[in-house]
Amino acid sequence: MSHWLEEAEKAGHFIKPGSSLQHERIRHKRERILINYMSNKRLYDDFVSVMYQLIDRVNNLAPEKREPFGLMDARSKDSKLNNHLNIFSTSRRVIRHGRKGIIAWFKKYHFKHYRVMYINVSKTPGKVEIELKENYLARTILSSRRKNGKMKPTGRAERLHVLFYIDMTSLDQEFALEIIDWLAFAKELEDTTFSKSITDKDKKRLP
Repeated sequence: MSHWLEEAEKAGHFIKPGSSLQHERIRHKRERILINYMSNKRLYDDFVSVMYQLIDRVNNLAPEKREPFGLMDARSKDSKLNNHLNIFSTSRRVIRHGRKGIIAWFKKYHFKHYRVMYINVSKTPGKVEIELKENYLARTILSSRRKNGKMKPTGRAERLHVLFYIDMTSLDQEFALEIIDWLAFAKELEDTTFSKSITDKDKKRLP
């Protein structure tokens, strides 16, 4: 018996990359995004401008006031959907101890803890799409016990990935400050007021 995937492919139930149908779907989505953006241009652009201004203010602080993250990054990115994508991120170094046994406690594991916010205009009228990612990336060390000298990962990873939509009218100063708090590791996601709008369906798996 053939697999359902093979049967679906034989029946033509897929969209070939570069096909006219795929181009049409992208064009239609791009048009909806453009309409949404033109209808809410002031709200969206003003919020993005506020985010850049706040991050500039943070980065101009004295180094001791920017601990533990150092600097925040802000940048825009082009996309084929012209959805006015902007990315805000930060990271910090974290050292953890082993959890099992007294000897394990003396072992130190080094991580890069990062947080990223993606925001773009949605195809849904009056909405913006927000994606938040958080992860602990294990730093690697050279293993002196391995003759081949390969890099050896240490510790474990923890992940957060949510994708949700909010109203354009919610893009205010308070929301921007809470995002800054989250990026600065001053607040956990569950401590923000906007986290109430995040459902279990919004939580995704990181690749």
